[in-house]
Parts: sequence; structure tokens; C-alpha cells
Amino acid sequence: MNRSVLVILIVGFLVVFIAVQQVFYVVDEINYAVVIQFGEIQAVSNTPGLKAKIPFIQQVTFLEKRMLTSDTIAQEYLTSDQKRIQVDQITRWRIKDPKKFYLKFSTEELGRLRLGEVILGSLRAKVGESSYYVMISDKRDLILESVIVSAQTTTDAANWGIEIRSEER
Repeated sequence: MNRSVLVILIVGFLVVFIAVQQVFYVVDEINYAVVIQFGEIQAVSNTPGLKAKIPFIQQVTFLEKRMLTSDTIAQEYLTSDQKRIQVDQITRWRIKDPKKFYLKFSTEELGRLRLGEVILGSLRAKVGESSYYVMISDKRDLILESVIVSAQTTTDAANWGIEIRSEER
């Protein structure tokens, strides 16, 4: 009898433990929480704290609020005077609208990959319009700033819900 009570208590404790983990989730101050039910967004939480959801029906995806950094692989480009130059672009960005971002990408990694493609395309176009001597002068910062502006225009037009920032020096 004593053994069966112990087994019931352990099983009961495990059931309660699993139920609590399925009902509650914690949103950190560095994250957005996107609650998804049957593939549709039910809620987006940007305030920190303990939140509740419907167990086994709703899932929670966390997205970063902080500034994110994407480093493209150094690639060779042709300048307008047909000289080769190797460029490595570092992009700082953040998610400003988690609902739009989730609808487009569902994960930060997919968003980072797609943003990298847009940055590289814009970079290729801007380097191709500029001469080699402009690219190695201090005017290259203006060109890289125009890459950021071009990429931001592209992401805004496509409703990505991100903000791209230029590198502060």
C-alpha cells in the first residue's frame, strides 16, 4: 500500500510539472514572444514576465529585441573601372515588428539569410557603380551607407518588419 501511494505521488507530480511547463512561459526583456495556434499568430508579447498559453495547442516562438549583427562573407566585386576589390560587409539590424517578421520568415536565421542576400545584391550594384579609387578612399563610407539605405528601402517595401542601422564608429 505504501509503495502504490508513492508511485501515485510521483506520477501526479510529473503530470503537474508537465502541465505547468505547457501552460506558462517566460518572456525575457531581450525577447519578443510570438504565440502561434494552428499556424496563425494569436498574440505578440514584448513585455517581460510570466505569460500563459493553451497547452498543446499554442506554441511560443521567441525573437530577439536586441541589435543583431550579420557578417557577409568577403567577396570580390568589379568596380566601374573593371578592377577587382574584396569587400566584407557587417550589417547591424533589429526586429521592429515581430508580427511582420514572423509572417515573412518564422525564424531569425531565415531572416538573416534573406537580409544577407539583399545586402550583397545592393553592395554589388553600388560597388559596380563606383571606381576603385573611390572604394579605397574615405568616400567608401558614403557608398556603404547608401547600401544600407537601399537595403532598408527594399525591406520596407517587402514588409519585413526590420530596421537596418549603419555601423557606428
